[in-house]
Amino acid sequence: MVLSIINCIVTMAIMIFMLPAGIMDGILACTALVLILIQYYGTKRINDI
Repeated sequence: MVLSIINCIVTMAIMIFMLPAGIMDGILACTALVLILIQYYGTKRINDI
């Protein structure tokens, strides 16, 4: 899971250099990151973390 998060963050950081294909790559990386975090934290509340 940690490697997936690092991959998404690196992809979002370098997507500006891959225009115009980087825009779609960034959207997919952001979506993947959100889904990974939702799956990991699930129904936990912010106060519980």
